[in-house]
Amino acid sequence: MMAVGRFPLALGMSVSVGLACALGLIAMTYLDRRQLAAAGFAVFLVCSLLVRSFGDVWLGIGWIGLFGGFLLAPDKRRGPVLYVGAVLLLCHALAIPGSLLWGSGNWEATTAVVLWMAPSLMLLSAGTTAAFAWLVPAWLIHSALILYAGPMSWSAAGGVLVDNHGGTGLSHNSNLAAGFLCLGIVYLMTTRCRWLVVPLIPALLFTGSRWGLTVTAVVLLAMVATRVVPFRPLGATILLCAATVVGVALFTPLGYRVSTLDSFAAVAHTVNGEVQARMAVPHIPSVLPRGVAAHPGLHNVPLRMAVESGILAALVWLGITGWALWPKRGVNEQAGEGQHQPPSENASMALSERPDRFGASWWMLVALALLSLLDYYTWMGHLGGFWWLLVGMRLRGQSYKPSLSLDDRPPSARATPAAPPTVPPR
Repeated sequence: MMAVGRFPLALGMSVSVGLACALGLIAMTYLDRRQLAAAGFAVFLVCSLLVRSFGDVWLGIGWIGLFGGFLLAPDKRRGPVLYVGAVLLLCHALAIPGSLLWGSGNWEATTAVVLWMAPSLMLLSAGTTAAFAWLVPAWLIHSALILYAGPMSWSAAGGVLVDNHGGTGLSHNSNLAAGFLCLGIVYLMTTRCRWLVVPLIPALLFTGSRWGLTVTAVVLLAMVATRVVPFRPLGATILLCAATVVGVALFTPLGYRVSTLDSFAAVAHTVNGEVQARMAVPHIPSVLPRGVAAHPGLHNVPLRMAVESGILAALVWLGITGWALWPKRGVNEQAGEGQHQPPSENASMALSERPDRFGASWWMLVALALLSLLDYYTWMGHLGGFWWLLVGMRLRGQSYKPSLSLDDRPPSARATPAAPPTVPPR
């Protein structure tokens, strides 16, 4: 009986390993190192979203993708930003002995958090824009799972609707699910395939995250105001949201609800208390790192860093984020890449790359910074990889407009067919 039980397990593992090897061989045959590195980084970002605990198998799979992408990446750069990022990680690492000497005593949780985020430093050195194109299927699957569970995440108990918290998609938390969708919507709105946001918009409503919905709306309005996105996609987004609310009211017993709320007065009445609860601190921040604090508040990322890892860590995080969001970052470096070319080539490069100050990476980092005001998952492992990737892209000058292409090199650096030789007339 034991042998019979082991045979199906061995067969399943053999088939899985065989399929993985076959896919790996196909990828190595038809994709270059740059594309494979971007795929590895995308695997890391998705697996970080899937992690439920530090013992989860997705954590190991994500690290394999991250290390593989780093080894395959052809462009690994060093510079001040890399050293400042190492200082930020050092501040968090000092919280491990600090938790034992003068802190909270949670050295196990502090060590786990540091080990979880430390490998992300590779994204600061070798992260590529093509990783977002690989993430598009994950965004679509994530939204499909939320849309499937959204109308079914409520049940009636004694005539009262009870939320079963089913709309989390690939993640385990509704706010985390909304943050992942927010980044996907902002990215897709900067591409030519804006219609891919169609399933992401109603899925964002079904997560029930009011802050995620607010940040998405604010960023989209700013993108329209700065003419990064035309008004028509925003109008279509508003109509899609309205259609979702009306459809839920007509075909389900939930009534008219926006992010699981049926009264704007109730939102205005409770928002002050909820913001204060999220900004609550167990003690005054100090220079000394104290380790992970088991507190229901501390949802603001800089405030959480100041309490757990010291004021220096919070200042470093704010400095790096502000440095990356400085409008001229990424523009000067791209102009420098083409300054030795003829003027005609420089002009065509500027038109095709659009090296403006408001690239896709800039808007995604703005959305991530706004989410960090009332949610800390943007720094803790789940979506923390996005911060490292976006900061690295901005500070290394990769801010040109994406087009869902897996080749993240600027058009000026891509191979172009050689012109046929001209034969002089006789």
